[in-house]
Amino acid sequence: MKLKSGYLLYSWRIIASCKTKKAKELGRQKLDPTRRSRHQALRRMMFLYQKQGNQRRELDLAKKWLRQSSATSDDKSLGMQGISEVVEIAKEMTKDMGDVEKEEMKQVISEIENLKKECSIKYNKEKSSLLLERLQELRKMMERVVVTRVVEDFLNEDTALDELELVDVEKDEAKRKYLLEQKIAELLDHMSRMTRTARMAADTGLPHVGNELKQCSQQVELLAPSLVKATQDRINSPYHQEIIDKYKSLIAEYAESMSKVRILCDRSVDPVDFVQAAGETMQRMREESNAQDDPLKSVHTSNVITRLGLRVVDVGMSSVGAKQDPEVKRTLKQAQRRLQSAVPGAGTRSSQLSSYKDVVAEVLRTTSDVESALSGENIFQKKLDPNQPIFAAALDLHAAVREWSARDNEIVAAAKRTAVLMAKLSDYMNHDKKGEVIATSKAIVKASNEVAALARKLALECSDVRIRTNLLQVCERIPTISGQLKMLTTVKGSSLGHQDNKEDQEAMNMLVGNAQNLMQSIQEVVNAAAGASVKIMSQRGPRMRWVRKNYNY
Repeated sequence: MKLKSGYLLYSWRIIASCKTKKAKELGRQKLDPTRRSRHQALRRMMFLYQKQGNQRRELDLAKKWLRQSSATSDDKSLGMQGISEVVEIAKEMTKDMGDVEKEEMKQVISEIENLKKECSIKYNKEKSSLLLERLQELRKMMERVVVTRVVEDFLNEDTALDELELVDVEKDEAKRKYLLEQKIAELLDHMSRMTRTARMAADTGLPHVGNELKQCSQQVELLAPSLVKATQDRINSPYHQEIIDKYKSLIAEYAESMSKVRILCDRSVDPVDFVQAAGETMQRMREESNAQDDPLKSVHTSNVITRLGLRVVDVGMSSVGAKQDPEVKRTLKQAQRRLQSAVPGAGTRSSQLSSYKDVVAEVLRTTSDVESALSGENIFQKKLDPNQPIFAAALDLHAAVREWSARDNEIVAAAKRTAVLMAKLSDYMNHDKKGEVIATSKAIVKASNEVAALARKLALECSDVRIRTNLLQVCERIPTISGQLKMLTTVKGSSLGHQDNKEDQEAMNMLVGNAQNLMQSIQEVVNAAAGASVKIMSQRGPRMRWVRKNYNY
């Protein structure tokens, strides 16, 4: 259907008018006098949390209420308000989700609302714990939605602008007028989705980025009326140079503002989550492109994947890990140089261009390297010393679990963390770092117990009795073995790095045996959990996925 002249500007004015009327109406509402002072007190308390991200702040308020049986009325009010805010954000997210994910999130939301109602009437420790568990499940669901949208919504951020440039090529005035209105409508629709994604990222992402991201999103939205008006003027005066220049200036300002929003969105989410989501998206795009066997589409896909690869490196370089760890920073710089050398520059002759398949393969390799660096897995790249049996045990576990993607699989993620920590423990012992040895052993206990707890929960949902029993039995060993590890490293301390006498040698042998048993037990848990997952009819909360990583680039 052909767009009428002035339709875009008229529509935008109607939307703005509705927002203004609603704001005025809300502003005229009066608080009940008996509630005014209480409302002001709650607002003062809420102010104390303003420096945190919205979702994190509200979950903290909920925890403060639910974790104490004698919570004050203010803690209860703030906690209930925090839960309501999280639920509202989640409901807003469901509007753009697929059917399966939408139903899963709606189910968790429904459980949270019912539990919240019950807990508000009378304190119940069991139901309060269950409500906190459901809130954590919802948080993970929301974070996954946001990371996926941040990765995918900005894949083609320049497409709408590039298509606008094609309008000038059209010689027929009527067609050019129609195309201009059509393309600006598509641009505004694209802007609307990206700014919605930006607000989600601000609400659920890292606190230090959230406020700036909201401001930038608002600036982009404020550009829309001016952009529509400039488009209208250009339609009415297609050859007026001043109007054309103003239009192009606004387009350039919009592109710059949207680019800043994209960068802030990328940096607002967890960097490892972003890299994992990006790698999954790249792999899917490559498979779809190969299936179509269309050279032109394949080149386009290669360009999109390359831009996403550059975003991955930028996220890695701006992460806390890169800023604090020189080794991580060095690895990421190498990945950045490798990727830049693989990307053909402007003016490169066609005979010098690499195959688009080779470029995509290099981007995927770089993405995998960035994930490994940010996850601390680079420690396994060093040459294995035969005199480091603890490191060898950690390496064996890592080799076994690295074939699984850690995205949407907390068991694999926790197992990888445990392997990395055990490798670090070996390194600290060799350098007689007593404080680091003790701290790392505590972290290993926590990570390994997390593996056991997650696997135990999975086992209880397994319909196969034999597999469930086997998984539970393997899980029972981990807390005992990890507890022994903590005891050995705490009692012996720095002497564990030496074998000057028989007692020291025995202590080292005990620790080596303990580390090997722990790594082997976790490996068995991961294997058993993968087998149990196929016997699970349904999972509560975020679905645990077992996806093998493809290293054949």
